[in-house]
Amino acid sequence: MCVDFISPKEGEEVDSAYTSRRYNGASLQHGNGYATVAYYEAELPADTYIVKVEGDVTYEATSKLKVAKADKIANVTVPERFYTVSGTAAYSNGNKLKNDVIEFEWKNHQYETYSGDFGVDTNETGNFSVALPEGTYTAYVKDEKGNRKYFSKNINVTNKDVSVGTIKATLARYSVEGLVFNGTSIDAQTQFADKIADTQLYFYNDKGLCVAQPKTDSEGYYKVFVPGDATYTVKMRYANAVRTLGTVAVAKANQKDINLTYAVATDIAGATAYTANPLAPEAVLNSVGGSDVIWSFTPAETGIYNLAASTAVNNGAELALFDANMQYIAGSTTAKDDDSPAVLTTKISKVVLEANKVYYIKVQPTGVKGSNPYTPQAQGEVKLAITKEAVATPTPAPTTTPEPTTTPDPDKTPAPASTATAEPTGTPDVIG
Repeated sequence: MCVDFISPKEGEEVDSAYTSRRYNGASLQHGNGYATVAYYEAELPADTYIVKVEGDVTYEATSKLKVAKADKIANVTVPERFYTVSGTAAYSNGNKLKNDVIEFEWKNHQYETYSGDFGVDTNETGNFSVALPEGTYTAYVKDEKGNRKYFSKNINVTNKDVSVGTIKATLARYSVEGLVFNGTSIDAQTQFADKIADTQLYFYNDKGLCVAQPKTDSEGYYKVFVPGDATYTVKMRYANAVRTLGTVAVAKANQKDINLTYAVATDIAGATAYTANPLAPEAVLNSVGGSDVIWSFTPAETGIYNLAASTAVNNGAELALFDANMQYIAGSTTAKDDDSPAVLTTKISKVVLEANKVYYIKVQPTGVKGSNPYTPQAQGEVKLAITKEAVATPTPAPTTTPEPTTTPDPDKTPAPASTATAEPTGTPDVIG
């Protein structure tokens, strides 16, 4: 455990001291249990300091420490225990707030965790249980844009565990559920037998913001909670790439049996042709929010091609190449980091494409860095450049001069070839 001394004037830490295990050691735990006693020692200039004690959580003492020009003994008292607060979280329209994070803002702001306020995950039924020190709290959940949406009542923690029952957030979300099918792998009569299981879905609103990321289970079933009175474009990560499933209109009511079927025609809708004859040096499309863009490309010549994509905001992209049936051929992904160049390019190199065959090229912006996974990349231009490698001219084989032929001399008659004389044959033995 560590004791920090912070100057109120500059707001910077002046010194810190680790506690020793004198007097049976010490613990400041994010959970139920009593703290024991620890010893610290620090050398500080004469001044007034804010004192914080760091353990699993950080506690700020209620009074400041005044240090004069003499040694002194100063005890820092941390509240002795945390208490269990449990309940059920729900949206304002009654749907349970499942598998999300609730945070607790403490009125006194004396405690803080590494991520800020105390937080806890809700389970599949919206239930939660968290350990908090004594005080008054306001619980909140963050919406898709990272804004705080507070629950309707304060939570008071005194000297005992607390059950708060059901608390409702000041935002409404409506459930959409159904099955996801693959409509391409088998014939039209039996296509609905092939479900797409264990696959991530993405619900994009009309601003290009991904508002939810549910995942299908082993039976292809999904359920998601989204704002109502909106239409969403639904995509999925399937067979090595992001693919478009279709659109879902959500009213201000829960909706069941909203089944989705993957079809090539939906996935390639709106594809823009990349000029192939003559081969264009570059093509530009506009991406709204985190939405992908798609080109079709029909090479005029068979050859080795290189593809390169870049985005206006330079945060990287996912580049994927498909055949006419949207079967994945190749792909590449880049993401911005501190060492990224001024223009971050995503490439697919040295891929053989055949003349007069249709190919599709998708570019999916990878988004901005940050803790909120739904934050999209700002809309902007997406550039694609396709180049064809020149055919190497074969080097001709070196020519050789034939040896001259000799003309026979007519005055010289060649000696006749020697004739071998056959040995006489013997009379065979007769066996009587």
